[in-house]
Amino acid sequence: MSDYAADLERSGDYPDYSRPPLAEYFRRVFDAETLAALPPPEPDDLGWMADWAESAESSFKTLAMFDVPKGNDINAAIVRNMPAYESEIAAAIAFVMRLSERLVSTTAIFATPPGGKLTEEIRKKILDRAARGLAASRGLVQTVLTTTQIMSSHLRLQNAMLMMLAVRDTLDAWAPYTSANERKIILNQLEQARAANADARIDDDVTAISVAISSRSSP
Repeated sequence: MSDYAADLERSGDYPDYSRPPLAEYFRRVFDAETLAALPPPEPDDLGWMADWAESAESSFKTLAMFDVPKGNDINAAIVRNMPAYESEIAAAIAFVMRLSERLVSTTAIFATPPGGKLTEEIRKKILDRAARGLAASRGLVQTVLTTTQIMSSHLRLQNAMLMMLAVRDTLDAWAPYTSANERKIILNQLEQARAANADARIDDDVTAISVAISSRSSP
């Protein structure tokens, strides 16, 4: 996707996510239906799941940073591109949150050593899984910070609902890894989102998230 986007920039064209080839690529990478239909996690899921998460995050950055000079802050780039690609950005970031949550929860399940002797091979696998889980958790915190900042401005009703529900549904995977300052920022941005999107019926989600993280202490 990055090469295609670069070609568009050089030619002065703009991406159209409603037409091939981008429409097919977007559906394949940000496949929310397939993600939701996955069976219970297995240990071998971690490899391909991490690859999928990396592809989704890279594609999201390409979408968010389109036609923005390199070195610019991604949040500023999102603000610039939201008017043109709001629905695509909302769908992509909600998907990234849910996929990251699946990766975090899967890692937590299978980072626990099995019964019996803890061999060197098993120890290495556990450390690798723990490292992946921690990286995914911190990445998810940053995505939540970005999402709540985006929502500080008025969005289309369906996009506001989609993004806030993803923040709430992934709460257990990111909230334990937030610092006190990050929770303060998120709480402030949640209230701004509530005010900016008063017509989007996100009050219950905002309240539930705020209550949950207000009672937490730093890890």
